[in-house]
Amino acid sequence: MATPPGPETTDPTNPQFPIEGHHYIEAAEISDDVSDSAYGEENESYTTSLKSSITNYRYENGRRYHAPTDKCDKYPSAEVLGNDISPIQPTLVPPNVRFEVDDIENEWVYSSKFDFIHARYLAGSIKDWPKLMRQAFKFTKPGGWVEFQDFNMRFYTTSGGEFKPGCPLDQWTTEVIEGLKTLGMEPEPGPKLEGWVKEAGFINVHHQVLPLPVGVWPKDKKMKEIGALDYHQFLDGLEGISLRVFTNVRGWKPEEVQVFLIDVRKDLNNPRLRAQHNFLMHSFHHFYLTGM
Repeated sequence: MATPPGPETTDPTNPQFPIEGHHYIEAAEISDDVSDSAYGEENESYTTSLKSSITNYRYENGRRYHAPTDKCDKYPSAEVLGNDISPIQPTLVPPNVRFEVDDIENEWVYSSKFDFIHARYLAGSIKDWPKLMRQAFKFTKPGGWVEFQDFNMRFYTTSGGEFKPGCPLDQWTTEVIEGLKTLGMEPEPGPKLEGWVKEAGFINVHHQVLPLPVGVWPKDKKMKEIGALDYHQFLDGLEGISLRVFTNVRGWKPEEVQVFLIDVRKDLNNPRLRAQHNFLMHSFHHFYLTGM
C-alpha cells in the first residue's frame, strides 16, 4: 500500500530520479524458492480472477450500469460525446450519448462548449500538447472542468527490487521513448501537463501522482489487483508497440525484436524485480469571465 506523503527520497537504482515518499509500495514477502514461472502464473491467475469483478458493474433499476455510459442514464439531461481515433465504440448506449471517430489533434469545430472534458492515456499519441490544451480551454464553458490522466513510461523501484537501469525492461522503455520522439510524439506527457494547462489559461490546477506497480508483487491487496491489471495490459500491447517502433523507427529486424522481448518478459515475470511507474492525474478549472 502506498505510504502517506513523506520527505523526498531518491531511488537507489537511479540517483537521478527523485522519488517522493508517497510513491513507495511495500512488497510482499516471497520465499527463496519461488520461480519466475510460478510468479508469471500467479499474475495470470490473479488477472483471470479479476475479470468477473471488472465486468460486474452495479445493478440499479433492473439494469447493469457501465461507466461512462452509466452517467448518461443517471443524468439524462446531460449530453455525452465520446471521441476516439479508432472505431471501437459500443453500439448499445443511452440516447444521450454518441461517439465519433476523429483525430483530437485536428481543429475542434464543435458548435457549443463543454462543462467537462476528460482524456486518458494519450502518451505517445499527441504531437502538440500545448495546442490540445488551448483547444480544451477554448471549448470549456466558464466554470467548467477538464481532467487529463496519463502515465510516466519510466520504471523504477522503491522496495529494494532487482530493477536496475540498463535491464531489459529499462532498455525497452528507452527504445520506445526515443522512437516516439523521432516520430514527433511526446511519450512522457504526465510530468509536463501542469505547465501546459496553466499556459493555456486554466486555473485551480490539481496535480496528483499515484504509484502504479507492474505485477502482483505488492503486499497490499488493492495494489496487487492494480499491478495484475497493469501487468496484463502491458503484456497485451508489448509485441505490437515494440514491432511498430523498433522496426519502423529504431532500425531493428523483426527477429531481433522477438529475441529481445523474451528478456523483457523475463523481467516482467521476475517476482523480485518490483517495477513500478507513475500514474498522473490533473484536473483544472476554466475561470468565469464577467459578461459571458
